[in-house]
Amino acid sequence: MLDIMWHEARKQERKIRGMLVDYKRRAERRREYYEKIKQDPTQFIQLHGRPVRIHLDPAVASAAEAPGSM
Repeated sequence: MLDIMWHEARKQERKIRGMLVDYKRRAERRREYYEKIKQDPTQFIQLHGRPVRIHLDPAVASAAEAPGSM
């Protein structure tokens, strides 16, 4: 009976130790990320966009801008 309890205690101890190690690693990665950002924030600028069609015909352009076209 004591052997089973000991194994359960070891299993829980390993689980907790693993969680602490994961937490420390995550904290280190977070710290490194913020240190990099503090150095040069323009390095981390992200631009998102989509292609745009330019309509030369005014009638097509007004139809594309209409609220019903979405």
